[in-house]
Amino acid sequence: TIEISSRNKNFLEPIIRTDEILLKLTYDNRSIYDEIHFTIKMKGEDGNYFLTTSNIDTLKIEKGCHSIAMVLPAGYLNDGNFFIDILAVANQKTPFIYEIDVLSFLVIPEPKPIGVYMGKEQGYIRPNLNWEKL
Repeated sequence: TIEISSRNKNFLEPIIRTDEILLKLTYDNRSIYDEIHFTIKMKGEDGNYFLTTSNIDTLKIEKGCHSIAMVLPAGYLNDGNFFIDILAVANQKTPFIYEIDVLSFLVIPEPKPIGVYMGKEQGYIRPNLNWEKL
C-alpha cells in the first residue's frame, strides 16, 4: 500500500503547503527476491517529473512485511496537484512493478495574513532555503 498525509495529522486532513509530508509504503516481500528497493517519481499537474527518490542507498527491504516512510520537509512543495509513480526493483537490477499515477494528492496554500500576496508562485517546489549576509 502507499499512503500520503501531513505528518502528525489525521490521514483525512488536507495537506497544507507548510506541513511536513509523509509518504508511507507498506510491502510484504514474499517474492523470490532476496532484496527490493522502491523508486518514487513525482510529477506536477502538467505531467512533468520534478523529483525522483529511492531507498536503494539508505534502507534495504528484505523478506517479510515492512513499512517504510519518506518525509518531504515543511514548505518543500508548492501548492497544487501532484502525482506519484512507483517502481519496485529486485536485487538492484530487476524491475518487477512499475505503476504510473498510483497516487495523486493536493497541497493547499498556507493561511496568509491579509494584505500579502495571495497568488500562486510558479514551479513545483518552493523550499525555504537559508540566506545569509556576506
